[in-house]
Amino acid sequence: MGEKDNHQLDNGNVPLKQTDSAIDLDTEVNIDIRFPDRTPTLSFALPLSSTVHDVRQIVLEFLLAPTNTCFHFAHGNERIQPFTELHEILHVQSHQKLKTLVLDVVLDPYTERTSRFHFFTLLDFLDRSNKNHKSDNFGIRTGFCAFPELDDPTDSYQTEAVESSNSKFSILNKDFWPDHPNPFESSYDKLLSPMLSSKSFPQHTCFRSFSLSAWNPVPPEYAMQGHLLYLSVTTLEGQLYHITSHVTGYFVNNSTNTRFDPTSQKDLYSHSLIALLCQLSPLFKENLEALLDKYRQQDQIAFAKISGSIPQAPWITMPTRNRPDLTKTQEAQLNPYIENQGNLRDWNEEIQSAREMAHESIQDRVLRERLLVKTMQDFTEVSVQGAIDIVNGNIPPLNPLEPEDSRMYVHNNIFFSFGRDSVGIFKKLGGDAAAYYAVGKDATTIRLLNQLDAVDLSSLGTCIVDYAGHRIVAQTIIPGIFRQLELGNSQLIYGSVEGERNFRCDPSLEPDLLKLSNILHIKKHGFKDQDGSVIPLYTSLDTKGLLGSDGRKYLMDLYSLFPPDLGFLNRLEQKGSNQYSDYPHRLVQFRPELIQSFWETTLNEEQEEKEASSEDKHINEPLKNTVLNQNGNEVPEASQIPLKIKDNASQENCLFNPNVRHPSYKYPEHEEDEYKHDISLLKKVSTFLTTNVIPHFIDSICNDSSFLPIDGIALSRALHRNGINIRYLGDMLNLIFDEYPQNTATIHLFTSEIFARSAKHIIRAYLSKTPRCLRSYVISHIFNCLLAADEDDLSSPFLPEESVLKLYPEVCQMLVSMSPKLAWELLVKESQSRFGYEVPLRFVKEANHLSLIRLVCLKSGIQLACNDYFNKEDITEADNQASGSKNKKNKKKKKEKKAKQDDCSNLTNSFHKFLPKDILNLVPVVKSTVPYSSLAQESLDASKVCLLKENKDLCYDLLNESLSLHEQIYGVFHPEVARAYCQLAMICHQLGKKEESCSLGRKALIVCERILGFDSSETILAYLNLALYEFSHNRISCALVYSQYALRLWHLVFGTDHPNMITSYTNIGLMLRSMKLISESKICIEWALNLCRRFQDKSSTTAAVNLQYAQALALTKDLRQASQEAREAYKIYEKNLGSEHQATKEAEQWLSQLIAKAVKQEKVTLQ
Repeated sequence: MGEKDNHQLDNGNVPLKQTDSAIDLDTEVNIDIRFPDRTPTLSFALPLSSTVHDVRQIVLEFLLAPTNTCFHFAHGNERIQPFTELHEILHVQSHQKLKTLVLDVVLDPYTERTSRFHFFTLLDFLDRSNKNHKSDNFGIRTGFCAFPELDDPTDSYQTEAVESSNSKFSILNKDFWPDHPNPFESSYDKLLSPMLSSKSFPQHTCFRSFSLSAWNPVPPEYAMQGHLLYLSVTTLEGQLYHITSHVTGYFVNNSTNTRFDPTSQKDLYSHSLIALLCQLSPLFKENLEALLDKYRQQDQIAFAKISGSIPQAPWITMPTRNRPDLTKTQEAQLNPYIENQGNLRDWNEEIQSAREMAHESIQDRVLRERLLVKTMQDFTEVSVQGAIDIVNGNIPPLNPLEPEDSRMYVHNNIFFSFGRDSVGIFKKLGGDAAAYYAVGKDATTIRLLNQLDAVDLSSLGTCIVDYAGHRIVAQTIIPGIFRQLELGNSQLIYGSVEGERNFRCDPSLEPDLLKLSNILHIKKHGFKDQDGSVIPLYTSLDTKGLLGSDGRKYLMDLYSLFPPDLGFLNRLEQKGSNQYSDYPHRLVQFRPELIQSFWETTLNEEQEEKEASSEDKHINEPLKNTVLNQNGNEVPEASQIPLKIKDNASQENCLFNPNVRHPSYKYPEHEEDEYKHDISLLKKVSTFLTTNVIPHFIDSICNDSSFLPIDGIALSRALHRNGINIRYLGDMLNLIFDEYPQNTATIHLFTSEIFARSAKHIIRAYLSKTPRCLRSYVISHIFNCLLAADEDDLSSPFLPEESVLKLYPEVCQMLVSMSPKLAWELLVKESQSRFGYEVPLRFVKEANHLSLIRLVCLKSGIQLACNDYFNKEDITEADNQASGSKNKKNKKKKKEKKAKQDDCSNLTNSFHKFLPKDILNLVPVVKSTVPYSSLAQESLDASKVCLLKENKDLCYDLLNESLSLHEQIYGVFHPEVARAYCQLAMICHQLGKKEESCSLGRKALIVCERILGFDSSETILAYLNLALYEFSHNRISCALVYSQYALRLWHLVFGTDHPNMITSYTNIGLMLRSMKLISESKICIEWALNLCRRFQDKSSTTAAVNLQYAQALALTKDLRQASQEAREAYKIYEKNLGSEHQATKEAEQWLSQLIAKAVKQEKVTLQ
């Protein structure tokens, strides 16, 4: 929903847009909302296609804590139904001017549901300001947002006087420039503690307690009199009131905590609960108005409730303060959004029905995609909660007598199973490791098919949840499948199952399978069945098709739909090679992006050889460029890329057989040549990957710092976008060592990712055998062992109480046996077997430990306490000495001895960087199959084409349209919406729309921070972009605050030597220079120059920073050194760009001016 300012318009007549004789339903109409009480008239504008329900939602959002929520709208004394469209009310005709639509709010009688909603609305608003202190089922402080807590000097942006600037930015002069090599360095403890403290977000002070009364439920005799609920409130004045919710409103009754008397007290009645509380408590009225004023002054999306997406829980945080609140235990009864509490949703029917909706017109597509995304997001949220309960033992299995790996569960109409090889299907391919990989690949392929949306075949709603060392697969249930199993029948119409000899292939599936295979570039190939018959295949042998009792055809087991990586498989099978000797499985496949890239490249080459028409060339060029783009925000993610169909005769020679290495595949004798061609083609793909794609990717990130990702998570996304599997990290790292040995930043990035992924597998293996009460002990000990200074360090783990030890002796023995030496052996084994690279021990000693732990926590779903773990040795030692002297004095006291055993901090040494109490929580890591909106993506792609053609005005209009579609389909809190905000903000900045670029930049930042994580790479870039917009708007103090915070996060996430920091340091230097802080400006540009000389050498970037540094030196009167820097810039420009280039001429002009001033200065000095 848009902001209030976007809806407010003057109440004059609006000329109606027309398309021929039809009415344009996108035309906006002014709306006035009149209330029955003293609430001022509310005015805004909406399109004619909007419904009255949309109007109601805007009214409730604008009023924040609305006095009335149980009402309907009337127009001309006539009641309007909630889903009536606005143009139907106005009876709009063509060639007619739109008049302002006046709607009156008419109060309705309450029902129990609407009464609960009214009560919940008040509690929900009062709880919004405390969101950063809330924990939920998915983590502690999920949706945390630091942006509102930054020091924002909004009261004065101008820098007219140096003194005012300095006083306004006192943090810069006092704390920002200590005697330290780089003042941007910080710790999460210093950075987050002021924001996460309870003082930053005080609990609302409107009442002491407010909840459902203990006298609920309403007795039948009083229900017959119109009583709905009983409430209990204790005001700030200390008075306890019992309130009756009646069909006519709310009134104070005569009940007490010990006596039930729901009759009304006189004169204490109101239709609105808020109005009644204002009568009872003057302090409630005063504090509520203050809270409303404060909330309206802030960015509301920073505190709004997140719905539709599972936000990234912060990996490091503080435990929330637990306060007594009865409404927390009553949320299930109070929350009106929890629909169908007594019924189970038919997830499969909802998802398939949404897919089958009409999608011919734009409005149909918006409605269809919005409903599909919403349904699948709800399914994902319920699946995650169910998976957590299964791992924690809160849901009984269907087959409790089976081993744990084979157990199945049905909860909330969702089928759950473990991602393990419980029946031996993957025994020859790697067992549990292959099953773990297969279910993840299956989800990725399902998401791709959902995105393509090009065939009439159905796929199951699927969600993969990694939690506490277990991988849980959640799927919708195929209608009739359990019934068929009971009757001994089979719904299988394509594929084969264990125990059957023949492969089934229903002819009715062939048209859809043929269409799917063409889209995915899969070759139609023959398969010789066991009875000798030849069956045409369009997919992998593992794929299965089932006919549901609803008549729909479902595809399952899509994990091997893409062809195998023969080059990598051959390396695994080479004897005498130790690089991948213990690779955990044989399910190694190419990514769909690589298949698409190879297919397009091959066709382009063939077309060039045949001298195809120029029109065909223009069609293929954009696709070719898309694959080579490294920018994370410019290219859609893996499953977003639509694989396009081309009608070209040569494409038949570039289709792939996914079964060439399948153990059960037998090709017909007459197709032997075809089989050899399939093998040859896949070998070409392997060669294309290793000799073209990977070297090009390495060259791009090593030669251009703007392409180098900030952290391992961004690196993984970039690799996937280019079709590179994560298993090639080791090969790429070896290639970097050979060709770019001086690029330490890239080497550190790749090595950190290998370390984190290897450590994740170690933790997963241990956690899968660990009960919930011992997980913190296991994780903290593994962390300490992995980061130990030496393999022979003392490694005694912390152990729980003896009563717990007796219950889990095997786990405790496993914990005691873990040592730094064993942990490092396991890490080297994992890195060597999975990535073909042995992480050196010196890497851990030299690396930034905090950035390594961050990566491991994010990949494993671990939340740490916000402490300074790697700078507390001296403090710990002093604490130990103090506790030792205290223990000597109290040696005879058994109670203190027991307290000492319980307190882990008394036993710490340099090895124990992490304590069990530092592990706060485990959160799920989710892989969903929610598709991306193709409609919003098409509009976004069109805007990019306009941007490439430098048509920025049209690009701005298209981006606005795309953003509107994103918000309608996803809601505000979604990663794609954040990226749309970012792109539109950048276009506004380029068009000179300064205020709009700042507003969109703030929205993009908040959504990134709340959904992707407070220190994600996209959040850091959003801070830096917002600083750029604020600086262009002359809000220099704000820009410096955001830049400083972003760089401190960047240093914590990566370190101090990322080459892309060159731009950030330079920008900060220019900001400081504009504030007349010359010496500080020179220091920042000097840092940028040092990074340039380290990573860019004699590049044009280095020359540009040289020139900036020369100007900074000139301002400090060091003209001799300034002349040398300018001369260096001139030489680099002349060598790289030529003497006639504009940059070279500017450098020459600066050089001549600086030399002249230096000579003049020396003459003055000599005189």
